[in-house]
Amino acid sequence: NLLREYLKIYNNIHTYEDSLRFVGVCASLKMNRLGKKVWGAKSQGKFDKYKLVWPEAKFIYMLRDGRDILASQLNTGNFNPDVEKVAKAWTSKIKTFNNLVKDKKINGFVVKYEELAKNTEDTLKKLFNKLEIEFHENSLNHSDHDISLLHEPRGQLSAEQVSKPIDTSSIGRWKKDLDEKSIKKFNSIAHKELEDYGYD
Repeated sequence: NLLREYLKIYNNIHTYEDSLRFVGVCASLKMNRLGKKVWGAKSQGKFDKYKLVWPEAKFIYMLRDGRDILASQLNTGNFNPDVEKVAKAWTSKIKTFNNLVKDKKINGFVVKYEELAKNTEDTLKKLFNKLEIEFHENSLNHSDHDISLLHEPRGQLSAEQVSKPIDTSSIGRWKKDLDEKSIKKFNSIAHKELEDYGYD
């Protein structure tokens, strides 16, 4: 129904930016229905396009050890990952994000997943401060509360994880899930970014 109403006003969805605008309409509607002041979305890294549509947006880069991402893709869904491609994509996305922030093209900051999992309260307080959102204790035990994602997961691969407390079980899984050849190949491509962010 919302799409029909949108198309009556804007006629059609032709471009990627048009699609983003419709995403914004959906998110704003949900935000208003839930009585919230801001909305956010998980994105795919097309920051320049997001900035065109949402110039006031703040971007959080949730950084995770790329080798854990590789290990996760080996065991989740139908990714069938290639070590070299995953390593190159991981380093490229970090570089792109950091360059956009450095050049003041986007307002963004990096949060390490490992820090979030191990030092949840401190990490969230810093994050909320940067987002200019009041910190709430409920964020420390989100799984005990009513999360809208859980009502309609719509194929979200992380829906089950989101329903549970933050934990550290997936951190360092690469050490047992990846073979030595894969580890060496990933490290040879991504060694600078791994070192820059304090990864083993």
